[in-house]
Amino acid sequence: APHVAGVAALMKEAKTDWSAWQIKSAMMNTSVDLADPVSAQVPRQGAGRVDALEAIKTNVVAYGDPKLISLSWGVIEISDDFEDTQMITVQNLNDHPVNLDIDSFFTSDDIGATISTAFKKVILPPHSMSQVEVTLSLDASMLPIGFGDMEEYYGYVTFEDKDDHHLRVPFYFVPRPY
Repeated sequence: APHVAGVAALMKEAKTDWSAWQIKSAMMNTSVDLADPVSAQVPRQGAGRVDALEAIKTNVVAYGDPKLISLSWGVIEISDDFEDTQMITVQNLNDHPVNLDIDSFFTSDDIGATISTAFKKVILPPHSMSQVEVTLSLDASMLPIGFGDMEEYYGYVTFEDKDDHHLRVPFYFVPRPY
């Protein structure tokens, strides 16, 4: 969309040393829901509506896949319990340390699925980065298996502190029985 390209251009002008993926991360991490956070549908709204001011103000970014920014397990062929771990990299581009609380939540149903992080807090010195393990666990016995019952699962891993950093990384997966 033209307004997103405009925000990206403004960000590149304001943060000349940032890479394209850092700019994309900032725009996605600080976006706001098109609906209330509990019913926001990641497959339909993406990360949300770009908040240009928050994207420019942030000096902390988080990303899963550097190309996607989000975490995606895609379609998961499941016949038994499933577990897989992906990484989110959190980067502090500030001149001061940042202490972030980590959480995750589904905005879809979560029947038979859990998303967990290896720890609940990350402390980043100035100009540093850290990786956070995010584990998806599926209990095959609890997943709905009727025709048309299997749905998309999605939500966010969040990083927040008392200094007004509110970042989120979308996640998405679709379990299918085979």
